[in-house]
Amino acid sequence: MLKIDVALQIGQRSETVTVVATEAATEAQVDTMATNLGELVTGNQMTSLPLNGRSYTDLLADQPGVAPISTLLPNSVIMADVQEHMNGGTSIVANLDSIEEFKVLTNNFDPEYGNYNGGIVTVVTKSGSDSFHGNVFEFLRNTDLDAKGYFDPSRPTFRQNQYGGTLGSPLKHRKVYFFGDFQGTGTDEGVETGLITVPTAQARTGNFSAPADAATLT
Repeated sequence: MLKIDVALQIGQRSETVTVVATEAATEAQVDTMATNLGELVTGNQMTSLPLNGRSYTDLLADQPGVAPISTLLPNSVIMADVQEHMNGGTSIVANLDSIEEFKVLTNNFDPEYGNYNGGIVTVVTKSGSDSFHGNVFEFLRNTDLDAKGYFDPSRPTFRQNQYGGTLGSPLKHRKVYFFGDFQGTGTDEGVETGLITVPTAQARTGNFSAPADAATLT
């Protein structure tokens, strides 16, 4: 029998911890200068979601503590301002690509947000910089991409185009900037009425003696 003794040396152990600041981590920071509570949504988060109609207000109900209700009444007065003075709603919805971020404040508001006892939505639009920046977009919906309603004999016509763009640039280097945006929406929508009950020939002449189920369907 051959015996060989081998000595094993204990190696050194090392660990490396790398901390990378991401956008999500930045958003999770605690604001030590404000008392209000709310959720911040960035422009990149908004444009990465498929929103029908491209309105940031469709994301409000997804925030914690938000319960959507309708306060619009038939006799409501809508003022042409950023905010409706009668209902407190949004009368001007900014182009989705022109918004830098928006925040839903749910409670414990700072004094600057006085005069309101419900939720508050703050929107920050993008601005110009020392370099040219912008984008163009086109969103299409048409009849070929839609499904037929369960009770509809055919698909009603529907074509919608939402197009536009944004542009920001300096007017005077490091002093004056500008930012503009445009969005156009064109909609061609048909209504599928299906089968409709129409008056009988006798009813059209004033004779209503025929039973109701004898009406003609077209």
